[in-house]
Amino acid sequence: MQHNDALWRLVAGLEGRTVTTVRGRPFLVHSVSTDSVRVLVGPHHRQRSLDRSMLEEADTLPRTGGMLNPQSVRSAGLTEYDPAYVAGIINKVRATAA
Repeated sequence: MQHNDALWRLVAGLEGRTVTTVRGRPFLVHSVSTDSVRVLVGPHHRQRSLDRSMLEEADTLPRTGGMLNPQSVRSAGLTEYDPAYVAGIINKVRATAA
């Protein structure tokens, strides 16, 4: 798979920043490596790891009203457990790039 370096630079720019889900729940983009993003969620800072390929594929999904919906991420089979964080990151970088 060809990597989307432009997208990944935008994702890397979120490191250390708080992002929100579509429903407004905050989570921290803790670290960004060359192949994944680690986010901390909830009051106990549960760690979740999101693969680069998953985020890049999510960026190609259709948006409703300019926003990527977590249900679209789940329906595409990208992740069962973390679609809200994937959508939150993609929505944030696309809003920043606009």
